[in-house]
Order: sequence, then C-alpha cells, then structure tokens
Amino acid sequence: MRAPPIFLALLLSAASSGAVALPDPPAVQVTAPARSVSTAQFAVSVAPATATVVAGGSVVLMVGTTAVAGQPEQVALAAGGLPPSVLAVFAPAVVASGGSAKLTLTAQPNLVAGVVYLLVAGSAPSGVYSTSALLTTLSAPITTISSPVVNAIVSGLVPVVVTTTVSPGTALASVQLLVDGQAAAASASSSPVVISWESGTVKNGEHLLSIQATDLAGGSSNSSKTVAVDVENTGSGCASSNKGKEGKGSGAFEALGFLGLFALTRKRSGSVR
Repeated sequence: MRAPPIFLALLLSAASSGAVALPDPPAVQVTAPARSVSTAQFAVSVAPATATVVAGGSVVLMVGTTAVAGQPEQVALAAGGLPPSVLAVFAPAVVASGGSAKLTLTAQPNLVAGVVYLLVAGSAPSGVYSTSALLTTLSAPITTISSPVVNAIVSGLVPVVVTTTVSPGTALASVQLLVDGQAAAASASSSPVVISWESGTVKNGEHLLSIQATDLAGGSSNSSKTVAVDVENTGSGCASSNKGKEGKGSGAFEALGFLGLFALTRKRSGSVR
C-alpha cells in the first residue's frame, strides 16, 4: 500500500525524525489509507497488522523493508495517523533497504478510546512507500467514590461505594481501595461495588481514600483522585489522635502533671524539702 499524496511532503521532511504528528483521523468511521502510485524501489511492512495500546502503556511493532529493484538505499521511517497522545519512536529511524526497525508506540495517561489506522512509511531517493496497521486505543478506567462523601466523619466498619467504567474493548479486572496510598480491604472485580473498610486499623484523624482499578488489557486508573474522611473511633486510636491534635501544649501539661504527682508522693514520704 502506497502513501496518499497528502502525506508525501510531510514524510519526506521527516527523514531524520522517528515520529510524525498528523491530524487525528475521522472519529465517525475508520477508513484504510488509499493506494497511490510510487516509484520507490523498496517496500515497507509492519507486524502485527493489528495492535492495541492502553493509556499510560506502550506497544512494540516491527517494521521491515524489502529492496525490490535497483541498488540498496537509505530509507527514513515515519509514522502518521496517530492521536496526539500517542508518541511513535523508531529504532533506528533510518535503515538500509532490506533492513528492519522497532517501532514503539507510547500512550499518555489521557489517551482516548478509539480505532485508527497507523500509517507507517519509508522515504528514500527513489520514492515513498507506505503501509498501515489497525491500532485500537484504550482509555484508562475511570473510578468514582460516591460514599463516603468528602469530609465525612466515619467510624467502625465503613462501606465504600465505588463505581468503575472501563474502555470499550476490554473489561474490569480488579478494584482496590487505597487508604493514604496503601491497599486496604480485599479487592473486588465488579462495578458498582461496596468495599467494607475497617477504619479502626488507622489512627483517628483525616485519611485519604482512593481507588486503583485495572482492566483486562492492563490499563490502570489514576489513583490521585481522593476523598478525605475524618476517622473518629473510641479507644486507644482516639487517644493517640487527640495527642497529636493537642500538640506541644498537651505534652507539656502531661509532663508537669507527672512531676507534680512525683513531688506530692515524695512530700508525703518526707523526702521533699
């Protein structure tokens, strides 16, 4: 498959570059690039012909070139048709006809789900030759904690209500509750789900709840979205927390109280002067 004329000038200018940023393809319908006539004395192939990349992840394809006529020549590789949040890097970016290169596609966390045709082309003095591969892009799972609400006062066994949405083309694998960035409670694999969290395992005071969700394609949610709650349990945990809230003044009072009690004891025994 040869490159459409609209790509030729761009590809030739990218002879020394590993990636080319092109406009997004139409979102409504995915159409394979049209064939065009080329005088190139080499051919380009890409494997596999279909690939998937997840938000925050990467995928590797192999690009091969084959000399079909004339003398071997240097072929500069370039990629097009990708969403703005996907970066294409060739290693190496220039090969002799008959050689091959590794193409790594790396997606940013904000990748949007969709299907596009990845255009892989080579340019050389004899002309330009291109081929394409079908690329599926998967967005990261999106999680929401609907209960407890922000700044809620909680105690004992707390029901945490979580809803997770995954990208079309994959399914939910696991949902893990994080408390202050650490895994808490057992993981789940459905949505919506109620995760029971024993708040007595942490000290009283403010704590941050977040969710780490993964899908079957390896995509992972961003756990930076947090819900702050105030834990107020009775018992030793509460005492420990109150100490921290009272600060240095409380420590000084306790120290003076201890010394006063010690002095009173010694006075009664006749040892205080």
